[in-house]
Amino acid sequence: MAIPLKYNLRNLAVRKVSTGMTVLVVCLVVTVFLFVLALWQGVERTLSVTASKRNVLAMRVGSQAEMHRSGSPTAACSLSERMKRSFPRIWPTASPI
Repeated sequence: MAIPLKYNLRNLAVRKVSTGMTVLVVCLVVTVFLFVLALWQGVERTLSVTASKRNVLAMRVGSQAEMHRSGSPTAACSLSERMKRSFPRIWPTASPI
């Protein structure tokens, strides 16, 4: 003998907190599952699309270390001045108008 549907619906209405928590947890699980699938598909696309299977990225030892500026703005200005002195015909001091 089956339990009547009316009893099940009344039980949901009486136990509002349990019903609400169940719905919330099911929604949370579905959301996390969708995020994991999206992440998995994104990683697969990123790793599978290349122009050639023979592409290789060679990196020098320590090349992944944090990059920092080795020069100063004054060093860049002095380089510019040296370029102007070395190539006066190519690098005019005053631009003609």
